[in-house]
Amino acid sequence: MYYLGLIGGGRQLEIKNKEIAPVLGSLPVKDEKPTFLSDFKHHLSKDSENWKIREIVEKDLTIKNQVDEKGHSVDLVNNLNSQVSLESGVLKVDQDTTQKYSDHTKGLFIHLKDFQKGLEMVSKFQQKQRLRSQRATKPSKREDILVLNKPARQSIKKFYESFDKLSREEKNLLTKLNEVSGHREKSKKKFDSRYKLQDVLVGLKRMGWEDDAVGLVSKTLSRKRIKPTLANWYGWGSWESSPWKYFFDSAEEWKSKISVVDREKQALEKYLTSKRGCIASMIFGKWGVDRCYSEKSKYEGKVSEAEEAISLHIAAWMLRQMNLLS
Repeated sequence: MYYLGLIGGGRQLEIKNKEIAPVLGSLPVKDEKPTFLSDFKHHLSKDSENWKIREIVEKDLTIKNQVDEKGHSVDLVNNLNSQVSLESGVLKVDQDTTQKYSDHTKGLFIHLKDFQKGLEMVSKFQQKQRLRSQRATKPSKREDILVLNKPARQSIKKFYESFDKLSREEKNLLTKLNEVSGHREKSKKKFDSRYKLQDVLVGLKRMGWEDDAVGLVSKTLSRKRIKPTLANWYGWGSWESSPWKYFFDSAEEWKSKISVVDREKQALEKYLTSKRGCIASMIFGKWGVDRCYSEKSKYEGKVSEAEEAISLHIAAWMLRQMNLLS
């Protein structure tokens, strides 16, 4: 049994699933700051930057001992009346908050394990990138290719979608709370709101984020059997019409990533071409083919690694919005 600390701190949602608690407990939260994911791990703390319902309720429902010089209570009846009205208003906001939190998160629990695996994979990718940038030469030994599989990609997308909706809901709920409490609590921006959630989701769909493999090339270009190049933006028409603009800081950054894919594909093609003479001279069936293409898997691995780097970059963007990566 596991309890989720809900927004507002006033209620708990009881989850009867023994598998959830250990998974949640092992998920890292960057810099110990309250985040969407930390709401799954801990009850909302008093110094949270997020929802301040508990603070306001505790502050406003405390009837101060207003005593005059003769020791008599002053305005006690007025205080009681106003606090009863306040409590009713705050309770309504608290109920709305609890319902919205439940609506946005109830479908996430089945994706927790895949989300954890995806988060770990992206963290390893970032660490690997940092180490490579510090090295003057390429590593001598062969490194494992980091692959973000379909379930991991799907889970990261679902968590990001719920986080985005809750973050945007914060402003609306705090506005209602301000109306009933008289306070002016400010919502702190925690995610990149340059783009609408629906636009980002459409971008993910266009690239096949939840398919078996992310499509770097536009499906339109693939159907026409036109070779994808930087000149034709891999079939996306332009930078502004491509789905990549949401996840890269600039067209140049995307080009630098896709250029690596191009380079590795060209290296693979060059290698295969160089072995055609070997194949022609071989009469030993599959054994002969394998011998001719003894390094084929190495070149194919480099292509896969370059393609996966783009998927991992996009996943990292979503995780940074949730304050789970630096």
